[in-house]
Amino acid sequence: MKDREMAPQTWQIAKAAQSNRPHLSRSVLTGLSVATLLAVAFAIFIGRELRPGDPLGQTSAIVGSLLLLMPLVFTLAKRGGKAASPPFWFALHVVSGYIGIALIALHVASVSDISPALIPLGTLIALVMQGFWLRVALSPRLSFLFARSQRSFDYGKRLDTNKHAIAALIAKKEQLLMTLDPQAEEATFSPNLRHWLQAPLKSISYEILAHKEARLVGAKARAGFLLAYSRRFHMTLALLFFVSLFAHIIVMTFFAGYAANGAEIYWWHIADWGQGSR
Repeated sequence: MKDREMAPQTWQIAKAAQSNRPHLSRSVLTGLSVATLLAVAFAIFIGRELRPGDPLGQTSAIVGSLLLLMPLVFTLAKRGGKAASPPFWFALHVVSGYIGIALIALHVASVSDISPALIPLGTLIALVMQGFWLRVALSPRLSFLFARSQRSFDYGKRLDTNKHAIAALIAKKEQLLMTLDPQAEEATFSPNLRHWLQAPLKSISYEILAHKEARLVGAKARAGFLLAYSRRFHMTLALLFFVSLFAHIIVMTFFAGYAANGAEIYWWHIADWGQGSR
């Protein structure tokens, strides 16, 4: 015992945890954004004499559109439980989005008229800007949410006040989860794509219960309006972009006659439906 007490103690400084997972820090995202702005400026410079449907312009549109589908693939993989490394998928979704917008800029560099064909571009710009703001400016506030918000100190009071209602909601969630996914844990469960496809009504019911629980707990109130609803707004913008993009592709590919409005159909297309309809 005495030898143990007399033995010299060695102290080591704890090392930061290491991770091989991709991580897009604020500085990296800012650098990517600046590089994308330069790429867009260069694309506009070299593409200002091109028509959107010229071989180079149409090719850049096709490649750019395929890259811009990556965020959709990311969402489906995440919701389908297939994203083994969500940070990797997120990094891929950001990088592909930045490259895609530069290629789309080349496609539309010479466009000067306002038309419905510009709706995908407008929503894409809004989507990228809101996504950058959400990740760089807004998300860091989550780190300080509980320490800096007065509402955070009222968290225990809210739970004490609503504990019976919260317990009742959790019991309903657990009962519903037994039929929706018996192997899942209520504390961490969220319906994914498989649940929505196999049992949409039960998934909706579970989501309603989860939202009621969050309201009783006060999660959205502590987060504030921007943090609580910015992700939904981002998803809404993404949906609008993909719908308008697919509509544009269908019109230009199958309704080339309608898109040309009597002019030359100089771009690659499958059908010229709509000739003389305008």
